[in-house]
Amino acid sequence: GGGRLWDAPAAAAVAVEGREEVATGPQVSDKPFGKREVVQQMVDFVWPKNEPQKKLLVVASLCCLVTGKWISVRVPLMLQAAIDTLAAGGEVGAAAAATGSFWARLGLPNLGYGPFGLLVLYGAARTSATLFQELKTTLFARVSQAAVRRFASTIFAHLHALDTGFHLTHPTGSLSVAYVRGTRGFQSILFQLIFSVVPTLVELGLAGWMMSQRCGGAFAAVTFVMFAAYVAYTARITEWRVRIRRELVGVDNSRNGFFVDSLMNHETVKLFGGEKGERARYEATYLRRIEQLNVLNTMSIACLNLGQAVLFSLGLTTCMLLSVQGVQAGTMSIGDLVAINGLLLQLAVPFNFIGYTYQELRQGFVDLEYTLRILSKRPNVTDPTAGAAEVEAREAGSAAASRQEELNGEGADDLLPKPQVAALQRPLRGYIEFRNVDFHYPSNAGPALRNITMTVRPGERVAIVGPSGSGKSTLLKLVTRLYDPMGGEVTIDGARVDTIPLPLLRSAVGVVAQENSLFDDTIGANVAYAFPDGTTRRAETVKPEDIPAIEAAARRAELHAAVLKKPLGYNTRVGERGAALSGGERQRVAIARALFKEPDILLCDEITSAVDTFTEADILESLREASKGRTTITVAHRLASVRDSDCIYVLKQGELQEWGTHDELLRRGGVYAGMWQAQEGMRAAEQQGFPPESQPQP
Repeated sequence: GGGRLWDAPAAAAVAVEGREEVATGPQVSDKPFGKREVVQQMVDFVWPKNEPQKKLLVVASLCCLVTGKWISVRVPLMLQAAIDTLAAGGEVGAAAAATGSFWARLGLPNLGYGPFGLLVLYGAARTSATLFQELKTTLFARVSQAAVRRFASTIFAHLHALDTGFHLTHPTGSLSVAYVRGTRGFQSILFQLIFSVVPTLVELGLAGWMMSQRCGGAFAAVTFVMFAAYVAYTARITEWRVRIRRELVGVDNSRNGFFVDSLMNHETVKLFGGEKGERARYEATYLRRIEQLNVLNTMSIACLNLGQAVLFSLGLTTCMLLSVQGVQAGTMSIGDLVAINGLLLQLAVPFNFIGYTYQELRQGFVDLEYTLRILSKRPNVTDPTAGAAEVEAREAGSAAASRQEELNGEGADDLLPKPQVAALQRPLRGYIEFRNVDFHYPSNAGPALRNITMTVRPGERVAIVGPSGSGKSTLLKLVTRLYDPMGGEVTIDGARVDTIPLPLLRSAVGVVAQENSLFDDTIGANVAYAFPDGTTRRAETVKPEDIPAIEAAARRAELHAAVLKKPLGYNTRVGERGAALSGGERQRVAIARALFKEPDILLCDEITSAVDTFTEADILESLREASKGRTTITVAHRLASVRDSDCIYVLKQGELQEWGTHDELLRRGGVYAGMWQAQEGMRAAEQQGFPPESQPQP
């Protein structure tokens, strides 16, 4: 219906055994969150469960806030009493009456202080008000910073928990900007609510009550009307500014994504001479619009400041005129006029911050809402045991998630049967079955896999071959649960992979991809990233006792000798995504990383497609050593690299065409035999000096 937040093609859901499965992650909705839901979710971080110390700090901070404001609004009364005492000409009776009137207003007995004592008390009260405000800030700082830390950590963990489909449809650059802005928005909203909105309302209420008690309700009425007009005007102008800000954020998000994408492809830009075109597009599409929006934003600030100044001046002038009338009529003293002026000038500071606060709050909501929509998304691939990190993320995001489910028409799947947790332990035998597996990507017109059934026995070396786009790599992603099948099932040792705890599954399966992502860290840290116990580490946490295991994995991957030739050895940094290493070195680091975790199952995805013949031979030798004693599935484009496999499965257009050993498939004369003959012909032509396209025809 109209309330659903996923695009129809992006959902692409089909019923599978009573469950609804989605090929890729849900699209982040453009529908904004309400302020109530945002504040409700923030309360979960500020008022954490099972942390009484944090709750006590919140209560103590609020007590300091109220006490400080109570003292602050009484400071002008001390000055009023001192002025009235002096205005009495120093007469004892008049001074005592003025002083007594002052103490009576405070609800205290007459202490008999003269003007000098009142002025000393005036200074002490101002100092005390500041002291309580700073105590409030200090106490709440521990709460607010802990809340920001938990929020930032929750977003980071949630982004890692979201499935591969989500990350494929959301550029990393945009997610990075959303993370930074979301954290900043959370902190801004929290700060403004606690340190600006609540104090201003408390001070306004106390000041209005005091003016109505001392000078009559007209003063309080003027103050409240001025405040209402001030807020209304600020809200109106800020809504205009928020629209500007929202567009600016969207353009800047796109700009950042373009910036990251362009720089990550810097070699392609250079090779095709695209520097001028990239700069022209960057400036025309993004920078010029950002310039226009920033100018418009500055103009809106000027309108806001001018209107606020006019409104406050009108309110202040009206109260001063009423005070003069009261003095002339004899119902008010000169001290009362000074006190009224002092109270209003005291309110001027928080009034000025009302505009800033409203801007910050609205901008904070704009910055935060996209992050909250991300936080409300539940990954389609989930751990059946619902790990502690995921539970914490869901609890923290419960308000947003519940609201998103309501809008999406979701929540009903909580009533569907959940897969049971498989009782498996490592080491796994490595018996893998694909049973009538169907799968397709929403972005593709046809299915990626259709009715695939195949078996891989423990310890076997199995190859999957076929033309590009036939679904070879997709099969490996189903084993590791980067995706879940839309039809049929994938099992390991008789258990469906979606019933195997994700930490167990991911620790038992080692993957060497065609394009391996290496961290911008040392070679040793990249090799030792994943430990056999399922934990992960970086360079700062790699221990000296880990070095022998790192070197052993590197030797098995034929990497150790190459590392020793480098001046810094295993402390050599690999650069962003391994750019400082050669293609062969990157692949061998990836093989060593997979072997370091001692996997029971090894998956290799076209690991020699981008290297030369000599490097390919070295990598294949490393792979043969690595696959001994463990189930190995290799996706290959070059058939010669997998001809010694125990079984070769041939895919074409997402369907299984044939399977068998290399010799069996050649004798059968099917798809595999045709691919073999074509590749052998190309190899022979290259050896004779002919380009493949000019190969002599028989």
